[in-house]
Amino acid sequence: MKAAPGPRGHFIFGSLREVRADRIRFVTSLAKEYGDIAKFRVGPKTMYLISDSQMASQVLRTNHKKYVKGLGLTHAKALLGKGLLTSEGDLWMNQRRLIQNVFHSKLIDQYSSVINDEVDQLLDKWQARRNEINVFDETTQLTLRILSRTLFDINMEDKTSLISKAFLTAVKEASYRMTNMFDLSSYLPSLHSLRFRNALRSLETLVYHLIEDRKANSPRKTDFLSLLVNAPESLDKALIRDEVMTMLLAGHETTSVALSWTVVLLAKHPEYQRKLKEEIGEAAGNYNAASLSGLTYPQMILNEAMRLYPPVWMIPRKAKICDEIGGCDIKRGSQVLICVYNIHRNPHLWQQPERFDPERFRPETQNHDRHQFMPFGLGPRVCIGKYFALLQVQVFLAKMIDRFTFHETAQNSGIELDPLLTLRPKGEILIDLN
Repeated sequence: MKAAPGPRGHFIFGSLREVRADRIRFVTSLAKEYGDIAKFRVGPKTMYLISDSQMASQVLRTNHKKYVKGLGLTHAKALLGKGLLTSEGDLWMNQRRLIQNVFHSKLIDQYSSVINDEVDQLLDKWQARRNEINVFDETTQLTLRILSRTLFDINMEDKTSLISKAFLTAVKEASYRMTNMFDLSSYLPSLHSLRFRNALRSLETLVYHLIEDRKANSPRKTDFLSLLVNAPESLDKALIRDEVMTMLLAGHETTSVALSWTVVLLAKHPEYQRKLKEEIGEAAGNYNAASLSGLTYPQMILNEAMRLYPPVWMIPRKAKICDEIGGCDIKRGSQVLICVYNIHRNPHLWQQPERFDPERFRPETQNHDRHQFMPFGLGPRVCIGKYFALLQVQVFLAKMIDRFTFHETAQNSGIELDPLLTLRPKGEILIDLN
């Protein structure tokens, strides 16, 4: 076996400076210069960047038992604990079996009435204002409201701002710790760690209140929170806390990111607004999975948006034992980073990969390998809430296009990426409504 190619970097810091300066620029330049597998260091940490779909499939599917969750997700454990996103082994398997009950297709379709209602309320506000809309902020609040009403069976409208701000602070700290040479942030006092502790305290106060209230007042509900509280195996309060934290973050963040980038791309490409509006036509109204299945453009446009801007842009794994990827030796303990962003823009996998072209996802003409499009991951740990997220975004697109024509503002021409645990926009995303 050969050694993977890659930059030598600084003899002490490795590629730390480049990673911290601009993560997206670093990973894209690494793939262009060294190919589909590249090796680099951040201090003493050895990392392999994977930008090929077959190599990714090997790590996430074929040889998944050789790996555990890696960089970034391990640093998020202070926030998420042993929730579904970070747990391993039998604990993860038991959690997944329990939680998948709330994502059964029949239940997801029942959630559609809440989704339609919340989307209508937001669009009514937009219609009354008819001014510039900050898409990411508004859709973040929307997805949190949908999440609270469907999976928690409560209305947390007055808490959505607190939740989104606290999660952003906590996620930024996890991303900061990820690029530390040594994992000392938990022990050394700093402004970063102080902000993180304050954000965590706010979130935990809310979460433990939800748990205690549900235990005391609503023992017979069938939502996600009640499922945890009334689990046959009697979960302890700390593990319920971890699952609630995980669902609050993963359940709204990825959906709002996907929705925001989709709206931005449609604002830049009015021809697809017209095609979407033509297809909706007389079908405008309330939507569920069945009615959306008869429409092609909502799914095509969403898929292309998630190809260009995958909400989960990097999937980290750590090698438990030695492996071989692309003919290269992967030593035990190495960090393997599946770069979904690079895979989705790999010119060997996609024609004109930088171009926004929803037609590439037309059902009758798709010719790409099923593993090269992975916005929800691959293998046994594929996102459990995939269909719930897709339903929300497609309902929003169908209803929004029925009411509005929209275009980008001058400010949107230079939107920067903020690659934390998700691929967020940096700053505001503004659109004009007509």
